[in-house]
Amino acid sequence: MARDRMIRKKFWDDRKLAKVSRDSRLTFIGIWNLADDLGIVVADHIFLKSKVYPFDNIPVQAFDKWLGELKSHGFIKEFVYGGDIFYFLPNFKKHQTINRPNYDDLNIIKEIAEKIIDSLTDQSVNIHGSISDQSVKNHDGISDGSVPKEEIEYKKESKEEEEEEETASPSSLFGDSTVKHIDDLMPDCLKDRVYYVEHICRQLKITPESVPKYLEDFNSYLKSTAVTMKTVKDYRVHSQNWIRKKVEREGQNNKPEQQSLYKKADASRYQ
Repeated sequence: MARDRMIRKKFWDDRKLAKVSRDSRLTFIGIWNLADDLGIVVADHIFLKSKVYPFDNIPVQAFDKWLGELKSHGFIKEFVYGGDIFYFLPNFKKHQTINRPNYDDLNIIKEIAEKIIDSLTDQSVNIHGSISDQSVKNHDGISDGSVPKEEIEYKKESKEEEEEEETASPSSLFGDSTVKHIDDLMPDCLKDRVYYVEHICRQLKITPESVPKYLEDFNSYLKSTAVTMKTVKDYRVHSQNWIRKKVEREGQNNKPEQQSLYKKADASRYQ
């Protein structure tokens, strides 16, 4: 949901902002309105373009270029969570005064988002790739060209700090590499109320009661493709993406029925 945001007068003569194009600066302002109250927004370029420039026929390639300028100059930071790509605005809290933040309408559960933000804003962090347990463990062997640009990886100053963070962060946050049968993975996900069930309900706007049925359908789909074993991490990411697509299809199928109901309601007003 779009929100009203403040544009400070210093924005217009900021020398750092002068390094990016005018269109990038305007896009940056638009992203403020679309970000949640923690400064996080889903990095769906088609969605963002449709919201920031609803009346302009702008090629996606041009919009991608503007976002690329913002990323290269540090105005937005990209990270991956739950199989989705997000942008974080590092100076969001510095420039936006929010008296009553709405933590019920966040892109990521507050507790998880704050951990990610702390990592993104840590001065000792060296950004390279994706947020994952495995990427942190392997940080010693990372080079700039060894990981995709879409992902972010955190390089800690010491092995002790890395192990301490892994202990503090629940493994269910991102999943692990343990291989299990999908019939065992499903109840594990359902038991994880905070980091799986509540997260997926918040993201997809579905009820907790509907999650078991979606997972049953997902497991049936996997078995139909002869897949019965998955890692915990892969199962979580794959199931969320699969359920998202199913929810979207269900929404599309319900549109004609909803439109019919609206027409009947409008007609009844004039009878």
